[in-house]
Amino acid sequence: MSEKTYNALEVLQAASGIPMPEVKAIWESVKANQAKLDQCPRHEFTKQGEGMRATYTCRHCGGTVRPIEHKWYQQGLKHGGQ
Repeated sequence: MSEKTYNALEVLQAASGIPMPEVKAIWESVKANQAKLDQCPRHEFTKQGEGMRATYTCRHCGGTVRPIEHKWYQQGLKHGGQ
């Protein structure tokens, strides 16, 4: 019996109804943002927007995080992070 393997982008496309070229563009954007964040030695975030759509952008690397990631980053700094 052969098992079907799933491509994550195909699953996202099927679940969201977003056309595959747009799913791929979103995925590339996510990877580029993470690469910026990973290479930055110390973030300084500025809040952008309000409420559920708020994000935080680092003034050094330009990477963007959601409020929950910002909260945990700040918590880590408070507890002795570099």
